[in-house]
Amino acid sequence: MRNSIILLLAAAWLVLGCSGGQTSRQVLDRAEWQNQNYKTVTGIDSIEMAVEDVDRHGSANEQVRAHYLLGCAYRDAGEVMKALEAYHAAADRADTTDVDCDYGMLMRVHGQTAMLFKRLLLPYEMLDELGKQRHFAQLAGDDRSAITAIERSADAYYMLGKKDSFVNTQMRASDLFLQYGFSEEAALAAGPIIDEAVERGDTAWARRCIERYETSKTAFKDGEILPHKAEHYYSKGKYCMAVGKLDSAAVYFRKMTQSGRDPKQLEAGYRGLFLLYRKLGNIDSISKYADLQYEQTIPALAYKNKESFRQMQALYNYTSVQRQAEQQATKTRHREWIIVGIVSLIAIAIAILLLRAQKGQAPVCPESSGAQGGLALLCPLELPAELSTPEAMKLWRKAQQAGFVDDNFQPLLSRTQSALLADVMAEHLGIRQRWKIFETFWHRNNMRSDYNLALSQHQSLDFQEKLKNILI
Repeated sequence: MRNSIILLLAAAWLVLGCSGGQTSRQVLDRAEWQNQNYKTVTGIDSIEMAVEDVDRHGSANEQVRAHYLLGCAYRDAGEVMKALEAYHAAADRADTTDVDCDYGMLMRVHGQTAMLFKRLLLPYEMLDELGKQRHFAQLAGDDRSAITAIERSADAYYMLGKKDSFVNTQMRASDLFLQYGFSEEAALAAGPIIDEAVERGDTAWARRCIERYETSKTAFKDGEILPHKAEHYYSKGKYCMAVGKLDSAAVYFRKMTQSGRDPKQLEAGYRGLFLLYRKLGNIDSISKYADLQYEQTIPALAYKNKESFRQMQALYNYTSVQRQAEQQATKTRHREWIIVGIVSLIAIAIAILLLRAQKGQAPVCPESSGAQGGLALLCPLELPAELSTPEAMKLWRKAQQAGFVDDNFQPLLSRTQSALLADVMAEHLGIRQRWKIFETFWHRNNMRSDYNLALSQHQSLDFQEKLKNILI
């Protein structure tokens, strides 16, 4: 009987032990199915619990997947900041040195992060993430996604007002799609270039883009553009005006004014007709279409600014959370300094006693003997193993010589610059849990938030390059 009871208890324990993992897998599988089928990813609370379970028991690939799906759930709920944190956590958990690393998942992580930065109107950060998306897409052998990353970078250049870079990048993506056999993607990528090519006066290039775009099977049906893509008529009308086909231009502009068009399309159609009749010198028609265009300007702006409002709201939410995190971090730092002060007094007293006992001899790191310039690095007892390797000590020496850290390897920089320094060092040393290690060693909290804030400051990007040039 006793043995039977023990067996029953063992079986019950086994079932209880496995049920958590099984439930977590089911939750994440459901979230992945929703995401892959373009449905709203729901059940944030359940996904958060599954992520905690996977962080304890899962492999690096499983942790990346779990945090990625959590980010997708936050994204669909409109929680941009939380989505970014989840995507960053997913990237941090990847082990890119492992032969089994899921590069395809990392490609999706950085692709989604780029799209969030686009919503936040942060083109430089968007370009950085798209570069990583393309890199991991190539490692995963996904040519389509690698070229898509190139195409999306054109949007960032457009946001920056770099029209030449926008056109060249968009056309390069279209040509690459065609080269690799993705004809539909090549056609769609050619569409946004038509207007800019006409503005440049390059009608041959514009014609080439029109011909390629009109081969699309998803933008056209029975030879006619689909209603939500009707802006193509305006672009084609402008092309016809540029090559002297004024009757054809009038036909295309009038297609933009047909019943059922949205305010933005109507405004574009009337603007095209106004420009056409101004070129023809038809005073009555100029007046007529100027008035009609004016009547559509306010509705068109309201229609166009719906997305801009959502972007600005997302940016406000993002910066608001950043500000709250910074305020909390400041309060935490004040408490930490009090504790550090007390501990420092104790440490000084102990150090004096040790120095007297050792007759002034201080331990020196093996790596520092014979260091260039006679620099001798003392080995703090609390230096983590990951940050005390020979390669790490080389970085510390360079950081000291550049004035980034003091003799105890504590930062002499601002919080955002310190976070960038930690990121560069961890990336070079292959440290996965970078924030946990540096927060413990530097007695700080919220370094991830400091890093995100740094990415939103353009001057920090220059400092990031300076770090890489000096340390790496």
